[in-house]
Amino acid sequence: MEPQQVIVIHGSDVASSLEEYTRTLETREVSIGRLRPRSDWKQGLQGVLGTQFDVLTPRMPLTGYAPYDLWKLWFSRCSEVFADEVTLVGHSLGGILLAKYFAEGGVLRSRVRSLHLVAAPFGSDEASELPEGWWLPRGLSNLAEHAAHT
Repeated sequence: MEPQQVIVIHGSDVASSLEEYTRTLETREVSIGRLRPRSDWKQGLQGVLGTQFDVLTPRMPLTGYAPYDLWKLWFSRCSEVFADEVTLVGHSLGGILLAKYFAEGGVLRSRVRSLHLVAAPFGSDEASELPEGWWLPRGLSNLAEHAAHT
């Protein structure tokens, strides 16, 4: 039996402009500890789930200054190798990517077995902390159509 494919899309904080991102780089604390490799739950997920699952964690482009259109393009390209009956997990900005992608009518060639959005920052207008390109459309009815279990 083929392992069940689990795709984990993880995000980060996102600057609303290149200028804001530049200011962040200019003022971010630099320390030895921040430069050391870190492991987190994504690296350990394969070991926890075992061999019946195949965990993939695509690296999204420009994680500190993340234009939605580039993330959407890369996710679309990565989806070309997704197995049928894929499980999608979007954490943080990865969650809003999946919500927005499907809410706007994005489709995958494979069937989505389940879709999990974890700690996704949602917003649909200026009141949101997200930059404009990341705002959700008003209706999310398309989102539920793409997964058996959302």
